[in-house]
Amino acid sequence: MKNKEIVWTSVQLRIGDITLCVDTNSDLTQRLDVLKNSGHIEIDSESTSEQNIFWDGLRFLINCNFKDFKLECEKELREKNLKTKETFKTIKKLIKKACNLNLLTK
Repeated sequence: MKNKEIVWTSVQLRIGDITLCVDTNSDLTQRLDVLKNSGHIEIDSESTSEQNIFWDGLRFLINCNFKDFKLECEKELREKNLKTKETFKTIKKLIKKACNLNLLTK
């Protein structure tokens, strides 16, 4: 019996400057525990001289409320002149879509 090599795939969902990247296996089922809710959020910077915002805590972002998000993320968003509430809503919309596609679980 041949050992089957595991291929990881990244699925991207994007609204405006915010991208949700979800790590999954090649058949998009996330059967491996290591891949459960694995991925990151990336927010493109308007300026080419600035670095993008990169958050890899999807488990936190899936379950957080606005108050927790504000405490954890507002400072970094303000430094990039981004609105906290709008960013939160967009991230939640992307997460909801990924859950509807069975890429993430709540």
